[in-house]
Amino acid sequence: MKVKVLLTIFVLLAFGNQYFGQNTTRIKQKKIYDPVEIYKNPQFNISYKADSANLSLTLFRNDEPILTIDSIGRFSFGKNSPKYKLDVCGSIRASEELIVETNEWCDFVFNENYKLQPLSERISFIKEQKHLPYMKPEKSVTENGIQITETMKGLLQNIEELYLYIEILNERINKLENENQQLKQKCLSE
Repeated sequence: MKVKVLLTIFVLLAFGNQYFGQNTTRIKQKKIYDPVEIYKNPQFNISYKADSANLSLTLFRNDEPILTIDSIGRFSFGKNSPKYKLDVCGSIRASEELIVETNEWCDFVFNENYKLQPLSERISFIKEQKHLPYMKPEKSVTENGIQITETMKGLLQNIEELYLYIEILNERINKLENENQQLKQKCLSE
């Protein structure tokens, strides 16, 4: 019960800096305020920190940030300054599904008018660039991370195009097998 009350206060304070008498939207010059400790015990503490650029409310455990909410509604877990609507330093687990919405998907690959790159050009690209088409190179991934939707789309497009290549190769194999069979029959009949 005590933790629920503290977390409720925590969330209210994150969006109501007027409780501290410091409305930074009216401040013309940058001012920095000392962090205000709201609650403290040996296991965790809650503090409020403000400057004219950023207001945030942070829950700490042993001086390590657990949860931060900034003035524009961004949440971070395990770090002080969220850069995204939800910013997590650590692993995320869901017991159901993680759903990411997108405006387009890769099924256009199966349209009649889709121009599939010749396989030889594809292989040349992969050998030159050292990565698959529609995928970020290693340096970009190690420096910036990966975007899940973009990565999934790139992987799916590569897989769908592989099926088109398999279809082309299968047609060639079938044609060669038929020609081979015809040549065998011709040789046996002579």
